[in-house]
Amino acid sequence: MAQETHSFPAVGDIETAPLLDDGRGPSKGTMANPTPLPKLQVFAVCFMRLVEPMSIWVVFPFINEMVHATGIVSSPEEVGYYSGLVESAYHGAQFLTSYFWGALSDKIGRKPVLCFGLIGLMLGTVVFGFMKVYTWMVIVRFVLAALNGNAAVGKCVLGEVTDPTNQARAFSFLSPAWAVGSILAPIIGGFLSKPAESFPNIFGNVQLFKTFPYALPCIAGAVLTSSGLFVGIFVLKEALKAKHSAQEANEHHHQPHRHDYGSLTPFPVETEEEPPLEAGITLGEMLMIPNIRMVLLSYTLLGLITICIDNIFVLWMYTPLSGGGIGLMPSQIGTVLASVGVISTFLGLFVFPYAQRRIGTTLLYRFCMSLYIPIVILFPIIHYVALTNPRLALVGVGAICVLKSMGGTVFACVMILVNMSSPSRTSLGRVNGAAQTSAAMMRTFGPAAASSLFALSNHRRLAGGMAIYLALGALAVASAAITFFVQEGTPEELKEQAQTTEED
Repeated sequence: MAQETHSFPAVGDIETAPLLDDGRGPSKGTMANPTPLPKLQVFAVCFMRLVEPMSIWVVFPFINEMVHATGIVSSPEEVGYYSGLVESAYHGAQFLTSYFWGALSDKIGRKPVLCFGLIGLMLGTVVFGFMKVYTWMVIVRFVLAALNGNAAVGKCVLGEVTDPTNQARAFSFLSPAWAVGSILAPIIGGFLSKPAESFPNIFGNVQLFKTFPYALPCIAGAVLTSSGLFVGIFVLKEALKAKHSAQEANEHHHQPHRHDYGSLTPFPVETEEEPPLEAGITLGEMLMIPNIRMVLLSYTLLGLITICIDNIFVLWMYTPLSGGGIGLMPSQIGTVLASVGVISTFLGLFVFPYAQRRIGTTLLYRFCMSLYIPIVILFPIIHYVALTNPRLALVGVGAICVLKSMGGTVFACVMILVNMSSPSRTSLGRVNGAAQTSAAMMRTFGPAAASSLFALSNHRRLAGGMAIYLALGALAVASAAITFFVQEGTPEELKEQAQTTEED
């Protein structure tokens, strides 16, 4: 089979495929001849996802420095305790609100929830840049996250506008879109922080940026995020019939439905019969489905290991050699994080779709999850190398960038698995909301716990300074192991497979 050319959807592309009634059910396409993507809608979702890191990630290169500037710590080694709590506040809010936003999108539609989420991010990020008191940094970070439920809802839209023949291709754009934003955000944060010092000829006399040295990157990030809001309002079509009641779904599940969603050539699609329960599935009923439980458990551990490693990676680069890190400058940290984004974009666009077709979603998921084990092993090795050969240590940092980028494709895999595990389209928002909630629960205490253990490991020499890496190593192994209990398929397909196995 010839390898197809992968390109990011453009705004002007014409959509030629309608939204199927169920993104996981029978379709007009086959794996050899996949259904054409609704390109404009895929573009809209991916672009809105792309601009989110502009507000979320823009603070990462300078967050440790910003915390230190508040005066709450007396030495750089103590920063980890407090910067981790700022990040935990973000994920704590996501934990408390993700299921709410997913369920709300099932009722009022995906589009208003997505647009409101970007507005919350924009306003919160601007305010965050003007914070000089640590307590208010935590509060503002919490509020901006509470107003944004896009991580779960955006995946719902892609699940609804695709079918099994083109779903992997659509989701292959989502992770690179996030990665592109992750490339730009650290660059903005690293190079625009302290502009009065970095660019004295331009901002040297601007008192605003002398008083608030981290306001400019936050303002810039929010302005870029506003472009996603424009796309959401004027380009994104509503993928879910707002206020489509469970009763209406059950009354019409025997009848063909026509769907357009911006397509120029809609065609009727027969919908599968769905039990009345699924149109209004509750969280308790959802957890009674075995594969949903395993997918959510795996996603929970995935959320924990990735946020811990992401947090430690930045803190480890910032911390001086004497404190167990490698002592990079904020601009260097921004460049490293941007490099991860570049590699992730390439892998997501050109490698993931091919690999997913060749070896399948679950096998690829297991392989990528296992990559977090060598990442953990490299942290202490590179630190000791940096003590004698800083240039060689940078090569090791590059190796971590490659492994993190490869491991990052697990998110495209788990998005597909989460959507496939949903009993019906009308419960897609709740399933994705539950998945995001489970991951956010781990991300709530993960950064603070990892940062604190990193600081304790090096300050008190716990296990010779290796306690943090022993803990992360055990977590990485557990996260990889749980993937072997996750199955690929819809609840109906897995039930049929189980019945066939019992008969044999």
